[in-house]
Amino acid sequence: MNKIRFSFPRLGMLLRNDLQIFSRLVLYASLVLLGLMIALYMVQVQDVIEHGTAPPFFTEWFGTILMIGGFLLSSFAFYELANKQKGMSYLMVPASMLEKWLSRLLLTGPAFALYFWILFGVIALIAQGISQLLFGVQLEPFEWSGDTTWLLIRLYLVFQAFFVAGSVFLGRLAFLKTPVALAIVGFVMLGIMYLYLKALTWNISQPGWEIEFAGEYRNSAGMRAWVEGQMVKTLEGLFWWVLAPFFWVVSYLRLTEKEV
Repeated sequence: MNKIRFSFPRLGMLLRNDLQIFSRLVLYASLVLLGLMIALYMVQVQDVIEHGTAPPFFTEWFGTILMIGGFLLSSFAFYELANKQKGMSYLMVPASMLEKWLSRLLLTGPAFALYFWILFGVIALIAQGISQLLFGVQLEPFEWSGDTTWLLIRLYLVFQAFFVAGSVFLGRLAFLKTPVALAIVGFVMLGIMYLYLKALTWNISQPGWEIEFAGEYRNSAGMRAWVEGQMVKTLEGLFWWVLAPFFWVVSYLRLTEKEV
């Protein structure tokens, strides 16, 4: 089918079918998470009763499980491609590649983040209720709309794009291979940036590689303002607005290659 075609009704049917594929796994994981979080909550309550310490229980676990669970799910976004027969069957589904890509991206990204946000909040309420009944004590409630909660969700939606791309490029064990590939790319990019800044603002002819301003840049208020201001803002903008779309495009283009 022509890969540039797009139909909302067809996308809806794809979302429904893909949801059926992942729903059982997510449901079982949700039940396990319910039991695990209640047990951990009770242990933390006992520690508070004995020692009086109360760390941000829900915030820490929300971020940890969102990232690990979401990245694991995203690394299986296109699991069929790791198997030749399943891959052929998936590519023959009567829908455009854009629709297939959007369906899996939406389910493992915004849809999963929304589901997990609701699920974790409900689990937190259940754990608090049980703790109140058993011990008469509760920890700090889950911050549904707290700044940290939304920051963690935004971070997930950025990094999730990496694992979707990893699912397309790396196939089996993408969950483990993707961080390794990202680390390699990250080190290369940092090296390039270091050499660029070294050549631009430091005297590269001097022996050693110590980072030290040279000449007119030494103790330069303008240079410090540029590094702390414009450079940081540029990197933040690239991280929040460019990084994820770049990997979306890369994963989509790779899918179209596999279709050919």
